[in-house]
Amino acid sequence: MEFIRQNKDRPFFCYVPFHIVHAPLQAKDSDLKGVDAKVTDKNKRVYAAMVRTMDKNVASILAELDKLGLRDNTIVVFTSDNGATREGSNLPFRGGKHSVFEGGTRLPTVIHWPKGKVVEGKWDGLCGALDMFPTLMAMSGLEMPKTRPLDGKNIWPALRDKGASPVDSYYWSWHNEDAIRTADWRMHRFADRVELYDIRKDIGETTNVAGKNPEVVASLQKKMDAWVESMGAALTHLPARAALDAKPAPEGEVLELSITVADKVKPKDSFVVPFARHEGRVYATDSIEYDIAAAKGSPLRGFYYSPFKGNANQQPALYFKRGEGIDQFGREQISGPEPRGGAGVWEHRIVGLCSYGPGILPGQAIVFKGAKPGNYKLYLDNLRIRHADGSTSPIWTNGKDTRAAKFKETELFENVKIRTVDVKDVGK
Repeated sequence: MEFIRQNKDRPFFCYVPFHIVHAPLQAKDSDLKGVDAKVTDKNKRVYAAMVRTMDKNVASILAELDKLGLRDNTIVVFTSDNGATREGSNLPFRGGKHSVFEGGTRLPTVIHWPKGKVVEGKWDGLCGALDMFPTLMAMSGLEMPKTRPLDGKNIWPALRDKGASPVDSYYWSWHNEDAIRTADWRMHRFADRVELYDIRKDIGETTNVAGKNPEVVASLQKKMDAWVESMGAALTHLPARAALDAKPAPEGEVLELSITVADKVKPKDSFVVPFARHEGRVYATDSIEYDIAAAKGSPLRGFYYSPFKGNANQQPALYFKRGEGIDQFGREQISGPEPRGGAGVWEHRIVGLCSYGPGILPGQAIVFKGAKPGNYKLYLDNLRIRHADGSTSPIWTNGKDTRAAKFKETELFENVKIRTVDVKDVGK
């Protein structure tokens, strides 16, 4: 409000990113007293009180505009960054924060500008945060900079004239799926299926109509692929692009891991063997690649490489899990696929890191899950991050990169040994 007072005599832009409503859930007693007594859940009461606090502060800003005589000539936009958490409500939409269903991406948005004659009531068109920049520039009569391309569209003419939105579609990628939203459809693409919803008739996304609309699915997949290509995204839940594939090239020292899996092991039992650390950052356009082989006489399935975070002894959070960590051959790493070519043959694997960037992949491990009883011996080399420009950042290339965290053998997984051997001695 002080900023508005200081700039009341000239054009200004004021961005107010309220931290509330957001974790941690905290509220003043005075605001809690105003919550309806019928709301008995503690978290929901605090959540409601935080909403009241935000409302009061928005009202204060609007009152200041009125006091200064600026209300009619000030564009006010109220919106959010994602759908509500479980303490709030996204009904009638499916999902919420941390999802790319309608409940996670559809936002309450109000635009107020009396002098500009914004359409009264509801405007039914696609508009997102990325469209605010070109739209506000147009509403202010300013020219857009021509220094870089933008995905955002100017929706001001559509708002002013109650016309159709110039936005064709929005696209998201999130963990084990990517999704697209058009005016009529919403489609979600997973490793093993697609889900299509007629968003005009089924705003709650309750009925998957992909099987009845193959032409729509094909059209939307084409749009999604164009989005992916435009950004260079290395999707985690779909096979890596063919251009990224390469042949295995182990050389010098390679990592050798051996382990005995006991007879009484069950498919659900797992064991994590950490062997390296990595502190460098990864981005949504990065992939991870490595060479892997199994020794002759060793079982060929039931093991895989995965980054992880946490403590290897205390149920670490594995990055590659169901529906994520799909290699260029379309295989989930969690399934423990055997190297193509069989025993003693090196295989090169590559997996997109879109869902984990920006971020880090701290722990590096070989995971045994679904392994059958037997004595396993496997090899790994050339573990590295491949960037969008083709350059690479090494994680494990020889013995000096071995930094295994502590782990405890169990009666199911024992005789664990990690060492480096010359590639010429692989299998001996």
